[in-house]
Amino acid sequence: TCAPCPTATLPKQQHQLQTYERNDFRGRMLEFRSDCPSLQENNCGDILSHHIPKGFWRLQHLLQPGKYRQFSDWGTITARVGSFQPTLDIS
Repeated sequence: TCAPCPTATLPKQQHQLQTYERNDFRGRMLEFRSDCPSLQENNCGDILSHHIPKGFWRLQHLLQPGKYRQFSDWGTITARVGSFQPTLDIS
């Protein structure tokens, strides 16, 4: 099972990331509101789909709020994610 990641938050910015173990938002869902520097250490390396209701997140790429039904939707060729963190919208 996945263990909690250390928390770090950005001031005055709300972030929310929901990850799923299967495509199309199926399977076990985990919700994050802060960064996770190492998903492999917490046995959570594969993210097959995710929903970002709030804030911008950096996985392999900078992602804006939206629904990503499968890992190719966010521009990667693998579901393996090493880490992620919330980030500020710099547009």
